[in-house]
Amino acid sequence: MGVRPSYNMEAATLGGAVRDEAELGRLLDALASDDLDALGPLYERLTPSVYRLALWRLGSEDAARDVVQDVFVRLAEKRGKLRNVRRPRAYVLSVAHRCALDAAKRRRVERALDPLVEPSVPASDGAGDAAACTRALRALPALHREVVYLKYFEEMTFAQIGLTLGISTFTAASRFRLAIKRLRRLMGVMR
Repeated sequence: MGVRPSYNMEAATLGGAVRDEAELGRLLDALASDDLDALGPLYERLTPSVYRLALWRLGSEDAARDVVQDVFVRLAEKRGKLRNVRRPRAYVLSVAHRCALDAAKRRRVERALDPLVEPSVPASDGAGDAAACTRALRALPALHREVVYLKYFEEMTFAQIGLTLGISTFTAASRFRLAIKRLRRLMGVMR
């Protein structure tokens, strides 16, 4: 029996996350110093997360693409305030969160002004469990749904979720607990 090398996956992942966070910080600092060339690498690194958050929040690919554009336009416009951002990824996702909320408000106003427009309903692809899960997630209040999204899909801690959404760590954890409890009830899973 040979000796297996020890490898700490969590430490390796955290090390990569720390390096990525430091690089994002350097890019935001460069943008703050009017280096608009930093916007490209920021866009490449953060667009997938910003897009997923917006898509999750809005349920529309077109609206999510618009939010991605809004986020990076805001970053470019407010670049003077980006120096020494402590948690760059959480900061950009909080901007995305606010842009998605603004987009959702605009959509509600547009729908109210045009009674012929019906809300879009995502089509089911027939994948039973996935469709049921999606319906259950959509049935959650938006505040709970966002915490679940950030926890599971963006792999954020409750502290990071709190920073992103502008709430306390305790509130983030509480919303998550309530969301999971409601999801279990909606999906008929007892625990």
